[in-house]
Order: sequence, then structure tokens, then C-alpha cells
Amino acid sequence: MKKTIPALLCLLCALAAGTAAFFGCAGGGDPESNPGGDSGDNTGGGTENSYSITATDGEGYNIEVDKTSAEFGETVTVTVEVTDHDKYVDSVRANSDTLGQNSDGTYTAIITADTTITVELADYEEITSDGGVIWNSNNPETIISGSNNGWYWDEDSNMVYAWTFDVIVNWNLVSMMNDRETRLTSSDQSVIPDDAISYEINKVSDGNSIAGFDVHIDPEKISEGHTWLTMSFHGGNGTSPDGTICIKITVADRIELETMKETVIIDYNGFAKEGDDVVVRFFDEDYVEGSYIDGEPAKSYTEFKVKVDGDGKNTFELDYVKGHSYSISIYKSTEWFDYLNTPEKQKNALMIDDSEEIFGGSSATGFNQYIDGKLSLVTEGLTVELVVEETFYDRNN
Repeated sequence: MKKTIPALLCLLCALAAGTAAFFGCAGGGDPESNPGGDSGDNTGGGTENSYSITATDGEGYNIEVDKTSAEFGETVTVTVEVTDHDKYVDSVRANSDTLGQNSDGTYTAIITADTTITVELADYEEITSDGGVIWNSNNPETIISGSNNGWYWDEDSNMVYAWTFDVIVNWNLVSMMNDRETRLTSSDQSVIPDDAISYEINKVSDGNSIAGFDVHIDPEKISEGHTWLTMSFHGGNGTSPDGTICIKITVADRIELETMKETVIIDYNGFAKEGDDVVVRFFDEDYVEGSYIDGEPAKSYTEFKVKVDGDGKNTFELDYVKGHSYSISIYKSTEWFDYLNTPEKQKNALMIDDSEEIFGGSSATGFNQYIDGKLSLVTEGLTVELVVEETFYDRNN
């Protein structure tokens, strides 16, 4: 027995040493082979260790982590603030693992090893068409704080002045939106905050399908600078289509307009004769308060007071604002009318033939045209002739 006991003790010691060696390997492995930099499962020593968390601000962004150290399996929240508003967050990583973005814009990492948080930015690029969502090329690229380009009725039937952009949609038989997925946001909240952006659905004539959207910007909430508007639209029925467009918008205290010389001939067609006094106004349909031409405030219309020439026509040289459309009003008198509230005044108001006319151009440059009572020209130095068709009284009686 004196020999047996020492032998048994040696056997038990050997077994204990082997068991300790087995559990010591359980927590091994590559710390970057698992999400968050996992150094093993939670049965080993990781549960008793505190891991460091490193995150450093970089060019164009600031980063904040709610903890500088954490135990195995603990969750940390990462917040990234982009300071270069021409860039966006392309990825956030904990060691080699990409983190998904939460609904509030933060990121979450589960810590299983010493962890370094890194951020990659990417440049915004203009996207004018995607997934059947199309940005209208006639939309303004520069808007003015405190001004507007029109108004709309809000859900409470209030008239609201705003900057409005037209977005066209080619979605077949889609009648509703997925509000949870549809999002309109601005890269620089100090220029155009998200709460200044809203949209309305435009339906096709039958009232069933979506034809597009009016995107509204509240002019009282914006400030000078530039920002990128990212607009993600998601349909809510049918095939549930979606499209994301991205547009750079500049907010300024004024807009400098460019003009070109154009010639417009008006043939009065016997409704005004040689020597008659006429007042002709060219109204800028795209006029915006706060716009300037050669350093001077732009006008909403250009007025001519003339006598009809011997051929029953008049020729007008116009400083035409590039990219704008004009309506034309003619009144047979020496002074402009206040209201067309009598038959006599209505008979003195002369109406141009409202049939469509094309005066040349191309699909690449656009067309010179008179359509729906609006003159739109794209070619400098053009001469166009328009013909009076009837009086205001005749057209409305």
C-alpha cells in the first residue's frame, strides 16, 4: 500500500494537468475571425477580460463611441458625424467586420477582443435617374433663402410657399408609397435640414397610379451653402419598385441670371391696326424674387408701349433669361389694365393663337417652342413670329 498511494497521487496529478491544458485551449483562435474581433466563445477567459476600444476622428468625419473599454460580449454604440458634406459614410468597421446602421443612424458593435473602429467615406455623385425615378432637368439647382418658386396646399388646406422640385416616376400601376422606406434627407443639416423637406404624390389623370412627386423645401428653414439631397422613393404595392436620386442644391442670397437676345414679332391679325396703341408684356413664368441680371434686380415682366406698325405687326427685342419660359399679354390701349372686369376691357385684351408651334432645336439642346401659352427658347439670336387669334372676350364667351 505504501507503493500504491504515491502512484495513485501521480495519476491524479497528471489527469488534473491534462484537464487544465484542455480548457486553456478553449478560448484560442484568431481574434479577427469573428464579428467584433471575437477571441473565442464565452466559456473561456474572455468573460473576465476587459477589451480596449479605439476610435479616432479622420479627415471629413468625427467618431464617438459610448465606451473606451468593454467586457466580452458587451455592446457599444458608435456615432459618426460627417463634417465634409460632399461625402457620406460608405462603411463603418469593428476590426475587419462591417457594422450595419441602426434606424437612428448609429452603429452597434459586440466586443469580443481589443477593437479598432474605422470609417470610410465616399464622394456624393449626382444621380438623376434610378429605378424609374427621374429628376426633371428643368428643376432649379440654386434656390434663395426666404424666397420661393411657387406654392401648394398643405393637408390642412393652407397655402404654403415653397421651393418645389418635380420628380417624374415611371412605375406601372403603383398607387401608394411605402412610407417607412421612403426617405428624403440632406447631407448638410445647417443648409437644408430634413424637417424642411416634404413631398406630395402626383397621380395620373385617372387618379389611380403615381405619376411623380412634388418635393417641397421650406424657404424659411434654409441657410446659405450647398448640400446633397438624397431622395429614396419606395412604392407600396404591386412590384414595390424603388429608386434613389441624389442632387446637389445650392442655397444663396441671390441668383445671377444669364440672358440672350431674342426677337419676337407679333402679328395682330387685324385685331389692332396701324397706329393703334398697344401695351405688350412678356411675363417671366420662372421669375424668383432675389434674382439679378447684371447686378440689378430682375423683373417679373418686360413691358413695351408701342404703336402698331404699317404692316399690322410689331417687332420686340427681348433680353430673354436662359432656361425660363414667358407668357405674353397684349392690351390695346396706352396703359395697362387693372382688371378685365368689363366687356370693353375684355375686347381690348388680345390673345395669341395657342396652338403648338416649334421654331427649331433638337432633342439634345431642347426645342424653341410656343406651347400652352408659354414661349420657351433655347437658341440665342432667334426670331419668332406669333399671331393674334382672338380677344379675351371672344375666347371666354
